Amino acid sequence: MGGMGNQMFQYAAARALSLRHGVDFKLDRWFLDQKPRHASYVLRDYELGVFRIKESFAASSEIRRHRGALGQRRHHLWASSLLNELGIVKLYRERTPVFDTEVLHLPDGTFLEGHFQSPKYFDDFSDQIRREFAFKQELPPHSLDLLNAIESGPSLCLNVRRTDYLATPLHGVCGAEYYKSAYAWVAAKLGHARTYVFSDDLDWCRENLSFLPETVFVEHEHAGAKFEHYLQLMSRCKHFIIPNSTFGWWAAWLSTFPEKLVVAPKLWFAGTKDTRDDMMPQQWHRM
Repeated sequence: MGGMGNQMFQYAAARALSLRHGVDFKLDRWFLDQKPRHASYVLRDYELGVFRIKESFAASSEIRRHRGALGQRRHHLWASSLLNELGIVKLYRERTPVFDTEVLHLPDGTFLEGHFQSPKYFDDFSDQIRREFAFKQELPPHSLDLLNAIESGPSLCLNVRRTDYLATPLHGVCGAEYYKSAYAWVAAKLGHARTYVFSDDLDWCRENLSFLPETVFVEHEHAGAKFEHYLQLMSRCKHFIIPNSTFGWWAAWLSTFPEKLVVAPKLWFAGTKDTRDDMMPQQWHRM
């Protein structure tokens, strides 16, 4: 479900569970084929093919066994609930965005449905997950100078997400004041660092982030078809200011720089008190 960042969380949680049991697991792409739920709903593609993951897809017969009649949600919910009660299959639907320890102990043969947005689901296999989220393709030649510049000195990744978030009131966007405060906090810790701005709305960034010294606005020629090159470049930075976006979250988490500083927003959704504390590593700073 969702875009690349969401799919990465789902993969990592399922992969870690399979590793605990020493068994295989399969991916169900059915949710990606659904009709839009509302006017601002963004249809998503399968995004994980850019990584060196353990990739195996469930057949429709296997999915039906767990989910019931795929074409009718009421019916497949009823069918899968009945099978669950009978012990024929084990279906776990995420009940809350808060980390659920039950997931760590689910038995072999379980069908997982949810977002699982917490590193606590896969912390014990973090090295394995990082290896599997290595990129299949190297960066294109025109991006190598940029990569070398990022890796050659103190580099700060500043990620701004706006375009799809403006289409729905659910998420809300991090404004210029957030980035100004976050940058001041990082600068007080680091002193000098060149800032690399990655965004789906670079025009807004140029107009509203003029307070940033020594800034490189990373053009979309470096993004890649699924923005996978963006993610690769971002993850090679040493420090991070991220928005309320799982894409930015993964860029910061994938970084292996031992002294990295990460700033993330305190609230994850507009008009709520949802802080997603279980989602954030303790070392990350919230603003």
